[in-house]
Amino acid sequence: MEEVLKICRTCGESKPLSEFSSTLRKRVRTPNRICYASDCKPCASKRSYQHQKDNWAQHVAYRQTDAYKRGQKDGWLRLNYNKSVEWYESKMAEQGSVCAICHKPETRLGSNGKIKALAVDHDHKCCAGERSCGKCVRGLICESCNHAIGNFEDNQTTINASIAYLKSYQLSSVLE
Repeated sequence: MEEVLKICRTCGESKPLSEFSSTLRKRVRTPNRICYASDCKPCASKRSYQHQKDNWAQHVAYRQTDAYKRGQKDGWLRLNYNKSVEWYESKMAEQGSVCAICHKPETRLGSNGKIKALAVDHDHKCCAGERSCGKCVRGLICESCNHAIGNFEDNQTTINASIAYLKSYQLSSVLE
């Protein structure tokens, strides 16, 4: 069987289809049709690099916009928790922008020197792997509470024993 070749629109060379990026189109007229890029991968890479180099100032400025940051957060929430940024914002409003456990705002600083966002808490036993299905998301909690329940491995027996332990020392210190 003869290998199918395609001509790159930039360099003009005939190359095998494996040298071109491809996507599976899901259109009504031509369902499941594989479409190949007009530029070969090396030419597309050079063009992309040149475009980034020529437009670096605009790129940096765009990354500072609220729209970009909101989009990044939305993508991260969808990927890791199957939730949207709208869900996060409504949960923040519902909780009054405080931790669902200690009812205090987050105070820890991130590497950028800004106060961190509340963490999305979910049941790690529900989903295998790093990502959540979204059904096991419980609420938004501060980093301190997130570490605490993480250290307790979501074990309610251990948490209750810790509460009893703390209460026993509260009573004994009052009696002394």
